[in-house]
Amino acid sequence: MSGRSSSSDPQATPLFILTGFLGSGKTTLLARWLRAPAFADTAVIVNEFGEVGLDHLLVTEGEEDDVVLLDSGCLCCTLNSSLAETLTDLFHRRARGEIPGFSRVVVETTGIADPAPLMHTLMTDRLLAARFHLAGVIACVDGLFFLDQKDGFEEVRKQVALADRLIVTKADAVPAERITQIQGLLKEMNPGAGVLVSSAGDLDPVDALDQIEPSSALAWQASHEGLHHVHSGHEESDFETLFVPVEQAVDWPGYAALVEAFQSRYGADLLRVKGLLKFAGEAQPMVIQGVQHVFALPEATKHASSGARLGLVLIGRGLVKQKIEKLIDKCLGGGKPDAAE
Repeated sequence: MSGRSSSSDPQATPLFILTGFLGSGKTTLLARWLRAPAFADTAVIVNEFGEVGLDHLLVTEGEEDDVVLLDSGCLCCTLNSSLAETLTDLFHRRARGEIPGFSRVVVETTGIADPAPLMHTLMTDRLLAARFHLAGVIACVDGLFFLDQKDGFEEVRKQVALADRLIVTKADAVPAERITQIQGLLKEMNPGAGVLVSSAGDLDPVDALDQIEPSSALAWQASHEGLHHVHSGHEESDFETLFVPVEQAVDWPGYAALVEAFQSRYGADLLRVKGLLKFAGEAQPMVIQGVQHVFALPEATKHASSGARLGLVLIGRGLVKQKIEKLIDKCLGGGKPDAAE
């Protein structure tokens, strides 16, 4: 763990991950966004052009077969190599003037994809992080089938747990009471994520994307005020949520020890960590981001209000608040946690 803080380059392009289970409506949503003026100057990375239905929107085909320019001003390309390679190619082609400029990137995952590896790439590749920063994860939730899917598919629960924003789709096809029930369940499974509702993809992309940034970590902190423990309601593959306040100033060795303890004790079971910590010598609180065993370098934020509480939100399996509190206190206090803790 580095002993220095890391702020996102102000010139780094915000990147959003759009995920959702098979048939959840994310492709319908994306196709509508590609027509929206508010979505202009966006680069969209998809798995297959055909799934999004771009034929009638295509006006210019790029020199490369995998990049097209749409009449809305959006760029669209296929993810036919690694995410890092695709983003690096877009960055250099934009710099050379071979493609129009873009101010944001949206990456659509496959329906059964785990978004965590994509998040890991953006958090661990230093060069990539200087060019693109993870601005948020948006998960589509199927208004028709979520109530059945949530118990049968761990991918569904994991996508919900990792999200910064949740979009309940197909609201026009189900009774309003069902949508209300789903919204309530989503708030239990991921209290920090904002929940929006969409009918046939009729959701403004600005509402879905840009309002996440830069306040997503702060929104998590605010939504977890007073939260001790939230249980997802599942038996074998539960994701639990808790908020641990951390009022004291943190030093870098203590934070490094805490990250190492989280990695060694929880690993993949600690699905996500978000929060705000005050580091000694730093004027502003630092945003903490972790996905499973991967932690990004803390980033300074200018958006915390004077009344914002400091602390960490954790989502994962087997989280016991008293043990987590003891681990945090021991590491940040300069001690070494016992093996049994």
